[in-house]
Amino acid sequence: MNWKLAEEVAQGVYKENGMLRSALNSISSNVINLNPVFLRYVVEEVIFSPKILNDDELSNINQRIGYIDNILYAKGKILPRNTIIAKEIRDVNRDNDTRAAKSRILLPFFSSHLAMPCKPGEHVWVIYEDVMNQHGLGYWVSRVVGFDHIDDVNHSHFPRNDDVSFSSQRESGSVPRYHFKNGNFIEVIDRETQNPGTRLDFFFVKSKEKQNPDNVYEDILFTSTATKATVKEPVPRFKKRPGDLALEGSNNSLIVLGNERSFVTDATVSSAEVLDDIKDSAGTIDMVVGRGSTQQTMGKIVNNDLKFDELDKFALNVQAKEGDPDFNSDRSRILLSQRTLPDTKFSIATYNQEKNKVSDSADGDAAIVIRTDKVRIIARSDVQLLVQGFQSTTNPVGKNVKESLTDTMNWASITIKSDGNIVFTPSDMGYIKLGGDDADKGILCTATPVSTVNGGVEGQPIGNDAGGRSGGSLAASPTGNTPAIHPANGTFANKVLVK
Repeated sequence: MNWKLAEEVAQGVYKENGMLRSALNSISSNVINLNPVFLRYVVEEVIFSPKILNDDELSNINQRIGYIDNILYAKGKILPRNTIIAKEIRDVNRDNDTRAAKSRILLPFFSSHLAMPCKPGEHVWVIYEDVMNQHGLGYWVSRVVGFDHIDDVNHSHFPRNDDVSFSSQRESGSVPRYHFKNGNFIEVIDRETQNPGTRLDFFFVKSKEKQNPDNVYEDILFTSTATKATVKEPVPRFKKRPGDLALEGSNNSLIVLGNERSFVTDATVSSAEVLDDIKDSAGTIDMVVGRGSTQQTMGKIVNNDLKFDELDKFALNVQAKEGDPDFNSDRSRILLSQRTLPDTKFSIATYNQEKNKVSDSADGDAAIVIRTDKVRIIARSDVQLLVQGFQSTTNPVGKNVKESLTDTMNWASITIKSDGNIVFTPSDMGYIKLGGDDADKGILCTATPVSTVNGGVEGQPIGNDAGGRSGGSLAASPTGNTPAIHPANGTFANKVLVK
């Protein structure tokens, strides 16, 4: 008896612990025979529009895919959007692999609030409610993640996962093969001629008796209905920081809930790795489409065996800044930040300082920035741009922030109203400046009100006194001014300056 068991005897717990050990050993021996919780399936079709599979559609699917093992779940019922038809991938060494010859209907695991992307030819994880009985209705969870040389939000071909031609330690002379075959290319050497050749190591297996042909994935891609509703194109891969939540679509659309992040100019460094620009109190939501407008941020592109472009994923060809934000060149972006330098970040600081006399605060500001080719704001009632002014204060974590002024005499606005009027309203001590912040010339106009008639104005002409004078004003105030001479000779506009 070893010292541990002797200690249990001395403590009087040997009997109880012995019973527990027996129970655990029994469970362990039975667990060996359990089916795996997560199964790997290859997607053959995606039902992205809810429908009842009628006899004609079922016949068409059977011709393209084959028999659907659990078709009873679909008859007479409307399948939810994002349902898939898929086939289990079985290794020849696993038992019961004949089930892999049958396609199955699989519902999405997540509720309709979160619809995961899924495309024909990709591998997904599948679970069953009853692990011991995997003949009923299953649920697909998400796409299977492979190594970086196959990971692609646009389309991931998993059989390349173990392809040694993508390794940075590959043998000299071999090149990555961007194929869609059923298996991994493995380089072999003909011993007689010493010439390099290739063979396919089959991955997707129907049964022990019959392997799938090497073009089974290509058949899925070219014959499935869902493939016709997808676009194959290169999409730069985003590198999120550890604390970010990134939601990425398949065609270059991205929402990142993270922290302040700069565009770095050093081509050897990714902005995901830069630490000196990370600030506290700088939560940021970055919504962007069309990343990769430059060679550095797109990465290299290859034309694959199916003649469409995808990213070059060979380890030594990956660009350090692939997928990084480029606040000048990315096609469309809405940036919401708790604390940032918006003018500096979007390269408009010099212009604003020279022309408009506004600038970033030294410690940054809360900001929302929109950059795109064209902006359309469409309102049914009215649109208003309102600046309230601010006073500096300190928030609970000790940061300087701007607090809105509540006195309306400090407010300025531009309002486009539903009646068609456009109203420019400066603050009581402010002006409407046309031509630049240094506008300093007055506009001569009538001192008496004009009438608005039929979309235009009517009024008396500006007169002239004996001395040849017109206009001028005295005693100006936010509410108006007094004409310098007779009102009939006109006055200056009180709140408008021109350059």
